[in-house]
Amino acid sequence: IEVVTARGRVEVAREKLNAVMGEARNDRLAVLGDLETVPPVEPLSALTAQLDDAPLARVARAEMLRSNAAISLERARRIPDVTVSAGVKRVTTGGVPNNQAVVGVSIPIPLFNTNKGALLEATHKAERANADLDRERTRLRLELTQAYANFEAAEQEAQRLKSDILPAARLALDAMSRGYELGKFSFLDVLDAQRTLFQGQSQYVRALAGAHAARADIGRLVGTPLAAVAQ
Repeated sequence: IEVVTARGRVEVAREKLNAVMGEARNDRLAVLGDLETVPPVEPLSALTAQLDDAPLARVARAEMLRSNAAISLERARRIPDVTVSAGVKRVTTGGVPNNQAVVGVSIPIPLFNTNKGALLEATHKAERANADLDRERTRLRLELTQAYANFEAAEQEAQRLKSDILPAARLALDAMSRGYELGKFSFLDVLDAQRTLFQGQSQYVRALAGAHAARADIGRLVGTPLAAVAQ
């Protein structure tokens, strides 16, 4: 039953991958990789330093900069436009005609339009954008910390299973099998030892899958290709 369930999950995952890659549903994409090889990641402090360049952080920062620019624009609109005019005026003094230069300056007085409403709205949007940027940074740090903890826990569990638990389970199964052949143990004892080994192997595969998934989460959060995340 577990094998059938696992095969079903593989097919569902393959269909999702086809959809992401834009391939036909029935295409058989070749998925390469070694499950037992989990590349390392940089220290958490180094990964955290990369979060400001993460795609989601860049989007929030761009919105913050756009909102701050809108404030500057609305403030500039409060300043009335100054109009300078120049010309020549012909005057007659003492019966003698003469040309005089004339310069004029006009400044509209904004008695009813100080643009306060638009400036206030732009200020509120900028405050929200700054708060959104802070929240996004905090969320990214929390998710990165959790993904890193998941990676370390899964990797350590996989190492413990590979180096300690699985070898001990194999030795126990071998001993039970030899003892059964000599009549020292029952067939149920052999089945129990075999079940323990199978459970350990399943747990080992789950730990490896968890480590790979956590590592993928780390790459997604920092926005760095996985090959570049490794030391």
